[in-house]
Amino acid sequence: METSGVIGLAIAPLGERVVATAKRPVDSPEASSGLRLRVMPLRSVIDIYLALGALPQSMSFAQAQAAFASGALDGQDSMPTTLVATRAYANGQKFVTRWGAFTDVMVFAVRKAVWDSWPEDRRVLVRSAAEQAAREANALAREDAALAQLTKEGVTIVRLSPPQRAAMREAAQPAIAAWTNAVGADYVSAARAAVEILGK
Repeated sequence: METSGVIGLAIAPLGERVVATAKRPVDSPEASSGLRLRVMPLRSVIDIYLALGALPQSMSFAQAQAAFASGALDGQDSMPTTLVATRAYANGQKFVTRWGAFTDVMVFAVRKAVWDSWPEDRRVLVRSAAEQAAREANALAREDAALAQLTKEGVTIVRLSPPQRAAMREAAQPAIAAWTNAVGADYVSAARAAVEILGK
């Protein structure tokens, strides 16, 4: 981060993104084929879903609600807390697949030029505050609570087995390889290592 002019202070994991669907759980590449899904407007995410045969679309919350009501969408990529807050189950999204493909994190950072202008006591104070905020985010506990709430609302939570995840990864490999080349293998390896650390 420093070579890009940013000082990283702390990282808080926010949990994995899941796929909420109405027709069926997304437990295989075949199950994702043809599904019209609302996804994050990130090219890499869109490419992964395209590789799996889905029809990813990016749209606002209001547009998505109208699309769910009309049957123009089959599901969405989202955080469990968002699914609870938006009452996704009321739109017929009765399956939530935990497939471990994407996760969100909250990064606390400051521009290096600003950091360099601060005295050491301020740097210590700011870094300490960022680390405390990351600890208190407690996002993973909220995600677990959201999954429990979805279950109470009649939603079936599906967690992919290692062989199922491997099959999804294999189907998405062309997109993964393309983005690894675009981003750089070293950065991808570093990101994977960070995910491993955060997952422990």
